[in-house]
Amino acid sequence: MWRLIVVTFGFLGFSFYELSGGDEFEAQAWPEPAKTVQVTQTQPEPEPTPITLASVSTKNTNEETLSLTPLAEPEKVEEVVATPEPVVEQDIRKVTGNRVNFRNGPGTTYGVVGKLTGGTETLVLQEPGNGWVKIRTQDGKIGWIADFLLTAG
Repeated sequence: MWRLIVVTFGFLGFSFYELSGGDEFEAQAWPEPAKTVQVTQTQPEPEPTPITLASVSTKNTNEETLSLTPLAEPEKVEEVVATPEPVVEQDIRKVTGNRVNFRNGPGTTYGVVGKLTGGTETLVLQEPGNGWVKIRTQDGKIGWIADFLLTAG
């Protein structure tokens, strides 16, 4: 058996030698990497335009008077009152068993995703009424657990 292995490796080595060019093989240098040029386009900043809201005039009399003439009426600002979103109560339950299977679907025919220990708080996502509850654990995993293994909701 060992002779067959040695002959096979010899044949493979000779085949590789011939297929790569044999004694006429010349190694080629790696091509130079293409030079990359980064082109950035900048736009000049627009010059700020002064806005005059009122004009000042003085009269050349013995008493100096100052009068302001509005050039434009100020914009009316609507007051927006934020309404709080309604608070949705979350159904949080604890695992009652010591070590409970956490499954991929609602039934024992589904694969076990992980195990949950007693007292673990979970968020109930769905309770279809078939004896199984779809839950999300505190670390974000989603799966199914038998409803009798959770505290009452």
